This record gives sequence, structure tokens and C-alpha cells, in this order.
Amino acid sequence: MKLFAGRSKAMLIILVLLFAVLEIRLFYVQIIRGKYYSSLVEKQTKRREVLDPLRGMIMDREGRILARAVHRKAEVIVAEDGSKLKVNRIYPYGESAAQLLGMVGADNAGLAGIELSCDSVMRGEPGWTVKRVDGKKRRYGPIRAQGEPAVDGSHVYLTLDIEVQKILERALAKAVTDNNARTIGGNQ
Repeated sequence: MKLFAGRSKAMLIILVLLFAVLEIRLFYVQIIRGKYYSSLVEKQTKRREVLDPLRGMIMDREGRILARAVHRKAEVIVAEDGSKLKVNRIYPYGESAAQLLGMVGADNAGLAGIELSCDSVMRGEPGWTVKRVDGKKRRYGPIRAQGEPAVDGSHVYLTLDIEVQKILERALAKAVTDNNARTIGGNQ
């Protein structure tokens, strides 16, 4: 029985020492180095995220939409040949007035036509927010509202009537075909 009592006391002393070491370590981590570890957690879990503005629409004189944004982020579409296209703008009337309207690049900046000439008005201003993420960059937990909202771009209204434009384009295509017209330089 004395042997058992001696072992019990030894085990108790070892457990008390382990708990003492653990408590000292916890005191060190939470109290002495607490600010350091808190700032480290803040750096690792907070991410600043840019909020893209919605590009303004282009409309004809009747208010019909000639160009509009898909949404705030570009959409990836797989073409028939398997290639991937980034689409951030939709032109509901297809090729009608395409040269006048122009186009935007992958960065949502105007490259030609109205899209280029009115880019500063239609582009808008990006905003930002802070989000909390875990180790796999998944959002979690609430965070105090920080940041600025994106300011969407303004719409542009044209004096063009898209229905009249389509009629004119069909008539021009028919005249080119009927008269076997060529472009300047002799190419067909």
C-alpha cells in the first residue's frame, strides 16, 4: 500500500508541475505576448477587397439598352471551340451599331466608340471593404463595417434609334450584295 501511495504522490506532483508549466505558458502567450499575437491574427485574417463599380449602360433615344454590364465581375464563357472568353459587357442588339458603340476590354475600360469616348463617365469609381477570411480564404464571421461603397458609372443616352439603325444596316447589306460592291482598295 505504501508503494501505491508513493506513486500516487509522484503522479500528483507531476500533474501539478505540468499544470503549472501550462499556466505559465498561457500567461506568457495571453498576457505578455497577447498584443503581438492579436496583431498577427488581424494581419492573417483580414483582407482588403476592391469593390468593382457597375459600368453605366448605353441606351438609344427610346431608352432601349444597347450595352449593359453583366454584373460587377467579368463572367467567363466557354466558346464552341473550347476557348474561354471573359465577358463583362452585353450588347443585346448584337452587331447593330457595333462600330458606333465600340467595346470594352477585360479590365472594363472602353477601347473604341462610345465605350471609349464616354469611358470616364461610364466607368464609375471602385470602392473597398475589409473581409475576414480563414486559412483557405473563405469568408467567416462578422466584421465592423469598414470601407467605401463603389460608385456605379453613369448611363449614356444616344439620339440613335436602334430600330431605324437595324433597317438601315439591312438595306446597306442588301445594296452591297445586289451591286457586288467592294471596299476601297479593291478587296471584297
